[in-house]
Amino acid sequence: MSNDEIVVGLNDVHKIYPTSKGPLHAVRGVDLECRSGEILSVLGPSGSGKSSLMRMIAGLEQASAGEVTISGQRVNDVPPQRRNVSLAFENYALYPAMTVQQNLGFPLKNLKKYDRQAIRARVHEILEHLNLGDVANSKPAALSGGHRQMVSLGRALIKPADVHILDEPLSHLDLQFRNEVVAKLKSLQQEHGLTMILITHDQEEALELADRVIVLNDGLLQQLGTPSDIVMRPSNLFVADFVGEPPMNFIPCRFENGSSAPLVAETGVEIGLPQGAHISERANDLLLGVRPSELFFADDGEMEHVFESPAQFVRSEQLGEISVLTVDLKGQLLTVVQRRREARDLSGDQHRLGYRPTALHLFDRESGHRLNSFDEAMRRRSD
Repeated sequence: MSNDEIVVGLNDVHKIYPTSKGPLHAVRGVDLECRSGEILSVLGPSGSGKSSLMRMIAGLEQASAGEVTISGQRVNDVPPQRRNVSLAFENYALYPAMTVQQNLGFPLKNLKKYDRQAIRARVHEILEHLNLGDVANSKPAALSGGHRQMVSLGRALIKPADVHILDEPLSHLDLQFRNEVVAKLKSLQQEHGLTMILITHDQEEALELADRVIVLNDGLLQQLGTPSDIVMRPSNLFVADFVGEPPMNFIPCRFENGSSAPLVAETGVEIGLPQGAHISERANDLLLGVRPSELFFADDGEMEHVFESPAQFVRSEQLGEISVLTVDLKGQLLTVVQRRREARDLSGDQHRLGYRPTALHLFDRESGHRLNSFDEAMRRRSD
Protein backbone atom coordinates (compact mmCIF):
# COMPACT_ATOMS: atom_id res chain seq x y z
CA MET A 1 0.00 0.00 0.00
CA SER A 2 1.58 3.32 -1.06
CA ASN A 3 1.67 6.44 1.09
CA ASP A 4 -0.74 8.13 -1.35
CA GLU A 5 -3.36 5.40 -1.05
CA ILE A 6 -6.52 6.41 0.81
CA VAL A 7 -7.24 4.06 3.71
CA VAL A 8 -10.26 5.85 5.22
CA GLY A 9 -12.53 8.17 3.24
CA LEU A 10 -15.57 10.16 4.33
CA ASN A 11 -17.74 11.80 1.69
CA ASP A 12 -20.36 14.31 2.91
CA VAL A 13 -20.93 12.30 6.09
CA HIS A 14 -23.66 13.31 8.54
CA LYS A 15 -24.74 11.93 11.90
CA ILE A 16 -28.12 12.89 13.34
CA TYR A 17 -29.32 11.60 16.70
CA PRO A 18 -33.01 11.72 17.68
CA THR A 19 -33.52 13.39 21.07
CA SER A 20 -36.49 14.49 23.14
CA LYS A 21 -35.73 18.06 22.05
CA GLY A 22 -35.55 17.16 18.36
CA PRO A 23 -32.81 15.99 16.01
CA LEU A 24 -29.20 16.57 17.12
CA HIS A 25 -26.94 17.11 14.11
CA ALA A 26 -23.62 15.88 15.58
CA VAL A 27 -21.64 15.63 12.32
CA ARG A 28 -22.46 17.94 9.41
CA GLY A 29 -21.25 17.00 5.95
CA VAL A 30 -17.65 16.07 6.75
CA ASP A 31 -15.25 15.16 3.92
CA LEU A 32 -11.83 13.74 4.72
CA GLU A 33 -9.21 11.25 3.61
CA CYS A 34 -6.73 9.36 5.79
CA ARG A 35 -3.70 8.17 3.83
CA SER A 36 -1.74 4.98 4.25
CA GLY A 37 0.99 5.21 6.90
CA GLU A 38 -0.03 8.57 8.33
CA ILE A 39 -1.26 9.72 11.73
CA LEU A 40 -4.38 11.82 11.23
CA SER A 41 -5.57 13.65 14.33
CA VAL A 42 -9.19 14.70 14.89
CA LEU A 43 -9.04 17.69 17.23
CA GLY A 44 -11.90 19.64 18.75
CA PRO A 45 -13.64 20.65 21.98
CA SER A 46 -16.18 18.50 23.80
CA GLY A 47 -19.32 18.10 21.68
CA SER A 48 -17.56 18.89 18.41
CA GLY A 49 -18.42 15.51 16.82
CA LYS A 50 -15.07 13.70 17.32
CA SER A 51 -16.52 10.59 18.97
CA SER A 52 -19.37 10.32 16.47
CA LEU A 53 -16.87 10.49 13.63
CA MET A 54 -14.75 7.76 15.23
CA ARG A 55 -17.75 5.50 15.84
CA MET A 56 -18.98 5.83 12.24
CA ILE A 57 -15.55 4.84 10.88
CA ALA A 58 -15.38 1.87 13.26
CA GLY A 59 -18.96 0.79 12.52
CA LEU A 60 -20.24 1.37 16.06
CA GLU A 61 -22.62 3.98 14.65
CA GLN A 62 -24.22 4.12 11.21
CA ALA A 63 -23.86 7.31 9.17
CA SER A 64 -27.17 9.15 8.73
CA ALA A 65 -26.04 10.26 5.27
CA GLY A 66 -22.92 10.19 3.14
CA GLU A 67 -20.38 7.46 2.42
CA VAL A 68 -17.68 5.82 4.56
CA THR A 69 -14.96 3.83 2.78
CA ILE A 70 -12.08 1.73 4.12
CA SER A 71 -9.33 0.65 1.73
CA GLY A 72 -11.53 1.65 -1.20
CA GLN A 73 -14.60 -0.34 -0.14
CA ARG A 74 -17.89 1.24 0.93
CA VAL A 75 -18.54 0.05 4.50
CA ASN A 76 -21.72 1.89 5.53
CA ASP A 77 -23.54 -1.42 6.00
CA VAL A 78 -20.53 -3.52 7.05
CA PRO A 79 -20.55 -4.58 10.76
CA PRO A 80 -17.60 -3.53 13.00
CA GLN A 81 -16.02 -7.00 13.17
CA ARG A 82 -15.65 -7.08 9.38
CA ARG A 83 -14.12 -3.62 8.93
CA ASN A 84 -10.54 -4.54 9.94
CA VAL A 85 -10.38 -1.54 12.26
CA SER A 86 -8.54 -1.63 15.60
CA LEU A 87 -9.76 0.54 18.49
CA ALA A 88 -8.14 1.80 21.70
CA PHE A 89 -10.70 3.34 24.05
CA GLU A 90 -10.06 5.93 26.74
CA ASN A 91 -11.90 3.69 29.25
CA TYR A 92 -9.41 0.80 28.76
CA ALA A 93 -11.87 -2.15 28.15
CA LEU A 94 -9.31 -4.69 29.44
CA TYR A 95 -10.03 -8.28 30.48
CA PRO A 96 -9.71 -8.26 34.30
CA ALA A 97 -8.82 -11.96 34.67
CA MET A 98 -5.90 -11.73 32.22
CA THR A 99 -2.38 -10.46 32.82
CA VAL A 100 -0.95 -7.60 30.79
CA GLN A 101 0.79 -9.91 28.34
CA GLN A 102 -2.32 -12.08 28.01
CA ASN A 103 -4.42 -8.98 27.28
CA LEU A 104 -1.92 -7.90 24.64
CA GLY A 105 -1.78 -11.30 22.97
CA PHE A 106 -5.52 -11.94 22.96
CA PRO A 107 -6.33 -10.12 19.66
CA LEU A 108 -3.83 -12.38 17.84
CA LYS A 109 -5.06 -15.73 19.20
CA ASN A 110 -7.93 -16.11 16.74
CA LEU A 111 -5.80 -15.16 13.75
CA LYS A 112 -4.48 -18.28 12.03
CA LYS A 113 -1.40 -16.48 10.72
CA TYR A 114 0.12 -16.25 14.24
CA ASP A 115 1.46 -19.27 16.14
CA ARG A 116 2.47 -19.14 19.82
CA GLN A 117 6.03 -18.12 19.07
CA ALA A 118 4.94 -15.29 16.76
CA ILE A 119 2.43 -14.05 19.36
CA ARG A 120 5.11 -14.04 22.09
CA ALA A 121 7.44 -12.06 19.81
CA ARG A 122 4.79 -9.44 19.00
CA VAL A 123 3.77 -9.13 22.66
CA HIS A 124 7.41 -8.69 23.70
CA GLU A 125 7.85 -5.95 21.08
CA ILE A 126 4.82 -4.03 22.34
CA LEU A 127 5.91 -4.46 25.98
CA GLU A 128 9.28 -2.95 25.09
CA HIS A 129 7.89 -0.10 23.00
CA LEU A 130 5.39 1.01 25.64
CA ASN A 131 7.57 0.42 28.74
CA LEU A 132 5.28 -2.30 30.10
CA GLY A 133 7.88 -4.98 30.80
CA ASP A 134 7.79 -4.46 34.57
CA VAL A 135 4.03 -5.08 34.74
CA ALA A 136 3.82 -7.87 32.12
CA ASN A 137 2.53 -10.43 34.67
CA SER A 138 0.19 -8.06 36.52
CA LYS A 139 -3.57 -7.96 36.13
CA PRO A 140 -5.42 -4.69 35.32
CA ALA A 141 -6.68 -4.18 38.89
CA ALA A 142 -3.08 -3.87 40.10
CA LEU A 143 -2.11 -1.25 37.52
CA SER A 144 -2.17 2.54 37.63
CA GLY A 145 -4.52 4.39 35.29
CA GLY A 146 -1.58 5.28 33.06
CA HIS A 147 -0.44 1.67 32.76
CA ARG A 148 -3.98 0.47 32.03
CA GLN A 149 -4.22 3.05 29.26
CA MET A 150 -0.91 1.85 27.82
CA VAL A 151 -2.13 -1.76 27.80
CA SER A 152 -5.30 -0.70 25.98
CA LEU A 153 -3.19 1.21 23.47
CA GLY A 154 -0.82 -1.74 23.01
CA ARG A 155 -3.68 -4.17 22.47
CA ALA A 156 -5.04 -1.96 19.68
CA LEU A 157 -1.64 -1.57 18.01
CA ILE A 158 -0.70 -5.25 18.14
CA LYS A 159 -3.65 -6.24 15.97
CA PRO A 160 -3.05 -6.10 12.21
CA ALA A 161 -5.61 -3.66 10.82
CA ASP A 162 -6.19 -1.26 7.95
CA VAL A 163 -6.49 1.59 10.43
CA HIS A 164 -5.91 1.98 14.18
CA ILE A 165 -8.26 4.43 15.91
CA LEU A 166 -6.95 5.80 19.22
CA ASP A 167 -9.48 7.56 21.45
CA GLU A 168 -7.71 10.00 23.83
CA PRO A 169 -4.78 7.55 24.13
CA LEU A 170 -2.59 9.68 26.41
CA SER A 171 -5.16 11.40 28.61
CA HIS A 172 -4.34 9.50 31.84
CA LEU A 173 -0.54 9.73 31.62
CA ASP A 174 1.66 11.96 33.74
CA LEU A 175 3.96 14.34 31.86
CA GLN A 176 7.15 12.29 32.03
CA PHE A 177 5.45 9.03 31.06
CA ARG A 178 3.52 10.82 28.31
CA ASN A 179 6.68 12.23 26.69
CA GLU A 180 8.29 8.78 26.66
CA VAL A 181 5.19 7.17 25.16
CA VAL A 182 4.84 9.84 22.44
CA ALA A 183 8.36 9.10 21.20
CA LYS A 184 7.86 5.33 21.33
CA LEU A 185 4.42 5.48 19.73
CA LYS A 186 5.77 7.51 16.83
CA SER A 187 8.69 5.09 16.46
CA LEU A 188 6.35 2.07 16.45
CA GLN A 189 4.05 3.69 13.91
CA GLN A 190 6.89 4.54 11.53
CA GLU A 191 8.63 1.17 11.92
CA HIS A 192 5.50 -0.76 10.93
CA GLY A 193 3.92 1.84 8.62
CA LEU A 194 0.74 1.90 10.71
CA THR A 195 -2.19 4.09 9.70
CA MET A 196 -3.68 5.85 12.73
CA ILE A 197 -6.56 8.17 13.49
CA LEU A 198 -6.05 9.95 16.80
CA ILE A 199 -9.15 11.36 18.54
CA THR A 200 -8.28 14.08 21.05
CA HIS A 201 -9.23 17.39 22.61
CA ASP A 202 -5.57 17.99 23.54
CA GLN A 203 -4.00 20.30 20.95
CA GLU A 204 -0.44 19.59 22.13
CA GLU A 205 -1.02 15.87 21.62
CA ALA A 206 -2.54 16.40 18.16
CA LEU A 207 0.15 18.77 16.92
CA GLU A 208 3.02 16.70 18.30
CA LEU A 209 1.94 13.29 17.00
CA ALA A 210 -0.01 13.90 13.81
CA ASP A 211 1.11 14.26 10.21
CA ARG A 212 -2.14 16.09 9.50
CA VAL A 213 -4.83 17.53 11.78
CA ILE A 214 -8.58 17.94 11.35
CA VAL A 215 -10.17 20.63 13.52
CA LEU A 216 -13.88 20.10 14.25
CA ASN A 217 -16.40 22.37 15.92
CA ASP A 218 -20.14 21.85 16.25
CA GLY A 219 -19.94 18.93 13.82
CA LEU A 220 -18.34 21.02 11.07
CA LEU A 221 -14.85 20.57 9.66
CA GLN A 222 -13.08 23.86 10.29
CA GLN A 223 -9.68 23.05 8.80
CA LEU A 224 -7.60 20.11 7.57
CA GLY A 225 -3.85 20.55 7.24
CA THR A 226 -0.42 19.92 8.65
CA PRO A 227 0.29 21.00 12.24
CA SER A 228 2.22 23.96 10.78
CA ASP A 229 -0.79 24.96 8.63
CA ILE A 230 -3.11 24.83 11.62
CA VAL A 231 -0.86 27.01 13.78
CA MET A 232 0.61 29.41 11.19
CA ARG A 233 -2.32 29.72 8.74
CA PRO A 234 -5.56 29.13 10.66
CA SER A 235 -8.50 29.17 8.26
CA ASN A 236 -10.88 31.05 10.53
CA LEU A 237 -11.31 32.68 13.93
CA PHE A 238 -12.34 29.44 15.66
CA VAL A 239 -9.14 27.62 14.67
CA ALA A 240 -7.00 30.65 15.48
CA ASP A 241 -8.53 30.95 18.95
CA PHE A 242 -8.82 27.23 19.76
CA VAL A 243 -5.29 26.22 18.75
CA GLY A 244 -2.39 27.81 20.58
CA GLU A 245 -1.41 28.25 24.20
CA PRO A 246 -1.57 30.96 25.40
CA PRO A 247 -4.40 31.91 23.02
CA MET A 248 -3.91 34.30 20.12
CA ASN A 249 -4.37 38.03 20.74
CA PHE A 250 -7.17 39.64 18.70
CA ILE A 251 -7.18 43.38 17.99
CA PRO A 252 -10.40 44.92 16.55
CA CYS A 253 -9.37 47.22 13.71
CA ARG A 254 -10.38 48.81 10.41
CA PHE A 255 -8.79 49.81 7.14
CA GLU A 256 -8.23 53.57 6.95
CA ASN A 257 -7.39 55.11 3.60
CA GLY A 258 -4.83 57.91 3.82
CA SER A 259 -3.51 56.89 7.21
CA SER A 260 0.23 56.53 7.75
CA ALA A 261 -0.50 52.85 8.51
CA PRO A 262 -3.11 50.75 6.65
CA LEU A 263 -4.76 49.39 9.79
CA VAL A 264 -6.06 51.35 12.75
CA ALA A 265 -7.20 49.61 15.93
CA GLU A 266 -10.45 50.61 17.63
CA THR A 267 -8.32 52.17 20.35
CA GLY A 268 -6.62 54.40 17.75
CA VAL A 269 -3.31 52.52 17.57
CA GLU A 270 -1.89 52.44 14.04
CA ILE A 271 -0.54 49.11 12.73
CA GLY A 272 1.92 48.93 9.85
CA LEU A 273 2.03 45.90 7.55
CA PRO A 274 4.73 44.41 5.30
CA GLN A 275 5.22 45.86 1.85
CA GLY A 276 2.84 44.24 -0.64
CA ALA A 277 0.04 43.48 1.83
CA HIS A 278 -3.28 44.51 0.28
CA ILE A 279 -6.53 45.10 2.16
CA SER A 280 -9.83 46.05 0.54
CA GLU A 281 -11.17 49.45 1.56
CA ARG A 282 -14.49 47.73 2.20
CA ALA A 283 -12.95 45.57 4.93
CA ASN A 284 -13.67 47.86 7.83
CA ASP A 285 -14.76 45.33 10.46
CA LEU A 286 -11.63 43.28 11.05
CA LEU A 287 -9.78 41.38 13.72
CA LEU A 288 -6.01 41.30 13.59
CA GLY A 289 -4.57 38.21 15.26
CA VAL A 290 -1.06 37.89 16.64
CA ARG A 291 0.24 35.05 18.79
CA PRO A 292 1.82 36.02 22.13
CA SER A 293 5.14 34.54 20.99
CA GLU A 294 5.20 36.96 18.01
CA LEU A 295 5.16 40.07 20.20
CA PHE A 296 8.32 41.44 21.80
CA PHE A 297 9.63 44.43 23.73
CA ALA A 298 11.52 46.62 21.27
CA ASP A 299 15.00 47.98 21.86
CA ASP A 300 15.62 51.71 22.03
CA GLY A 301 15.84 53.18 18.56
CA GLU A 302 13.94 50.32 16.91
CA MET A 303 11.20 51.90 14.80
CA GLU A 304 9.89 49.47 12.17
CA HIS A 305 6.87 47.38 13.18
CA VAL A 306 6.65 48.87 16.65
CA PHE A 307 3.35 50.20 18.00
CA GLU A 308 3.64 53.98 18.26
CA SER A 309 1.71 53.98 21.54
CA PRO A 310 3.65 52.67 24.56
CA ALA A 311 2.42 49.61 26.42
CA GLN A 312 2.01 49.44 30.18
CA PHE A 313 2.98 46.31 32.10
CA VAL A 314 0.01 44.78 33.97
CA ARG A 315 1.05 41.37 35.34
CA SER A 316 3.29 38.34 34.80
CA GLU A 317 2.83 34.59 35.24
CA GLN A 318 5.79 32.20 35.24
CA LEU A 319 5.20 28.88 33.45
CA GLY A 320 8.39 26.84 33.54
CA GLU A 321 10.85 28.33 31.06
CA ILE A 322 8.47 31.02 29.85
CA SER A 323 6.80 34.08 31.32
CA VAL A 324 3.28 35.01 30.20
CA LEU A 325 2.98 38.77 30.44
CA THR A 326 -0.10 40.95 30.15
CA VAL A 327 0.32 44.50 28.89
CA ASP A 328 -2.11 47.35 28.25
CA LEU A 329 -1.73 48.95 24.82
CA LYS A 330 -3.89 52.06 24.94
CA GLY A 331 -6.81 50.13 26.48
CA GLN A 332 -6.20 46.87 24.56
CA LEU A 333 -4.93 44.05 26.78
CA LEU A 334 -2.37 41.87 25.02
CA THR A 335 -0.51 38.71 26.07
CA VAL A 336 3.24 38.47 25.44
CA VAL A 337 5.36 35.34 25.89
CA GLN A 338 8.98 35.69 26.94
CA ARG A 339 11.51 32.94 27.42
CA ARG A 340 13.57 33.17 30.57
CA ARG A 341 16.76 33.96 28.65
CA GLU A 342 14.96 36.85 26.89
CA ALA A 343 13.54 38.36 30.08
CA ARG A 344 14.10 42.09 30.60
CA ASP A 345 13.39 44.62 33.30
CA LEU A 346 9.77 45.76 33.07
CA SER A 347 9.80 47.86 36.22
CA GLY A 348 9.20 51.08 34.25
CA ASP A 349 5.68 52.20 33.47
CA GLN A 350 5.92 52.40 29.67
CA HIS A 351 7.42 49.96 27.16
CA ARG A 352 7.67 49.90 23.38
CA LEU A 353 5.98 46.82 21.96
CA GLY A 354 6.98 45.35 18.60
CA TYR A 355 5.44 42.65 16.41
CA ARG A 356 6.63 40.30 13.70
CA PRO A 357 4.60 41.35 10.65
CA THR A 358 4.99 38.06 8.76
CA ALA A 359 3.16 36.29 11.60
CA LEU A 360 0.06 38.52 11.62
CA HIS A 361 -3.38 37.06 10.86
CA LEU A 362 -6.28 39.08 9.53
CA PHE A 363 -9.91 37.94 9.80
CA ASP A 364 -13.27 39.26 8.72
CA ARG A 365 -14.99 39.93 12.02
CA GLU A 366 -18.50 39.05 10.85
CA SER A 367 -17.84 35.80 8.98
CA GLY A 368 -14.74 34.75 10.93
CA HIS A 369 -12.94 33.87 7.68
CA ARG A 370 -9.28 34.54 7.14
CA LEU A 371 -8.64 37.18 4.47
CA ASN A 372 -6.71 35.37 1.74
CA SER A 373 -5.20 38.38 0.00
CA PHE A 374 -3.59 39.40 3.27
CA ASP A 375 -2.43 35.84 3.91
CA GLU A 376 -0.81 35.56 0.48
CA ALA A 377 1.07 38.83 0.99
CA MET A 378 2.34 37.60 4.33
CA ARG A 379 3.47 34.32 2.79
CA ARG A 380 5.31 36.06 -0.10
CA ARG A 381 7.02 38.31 2.42
CA SER A 382 8.11 35.42 4.65
CA ASP A 383 9.40 33.42 1.65
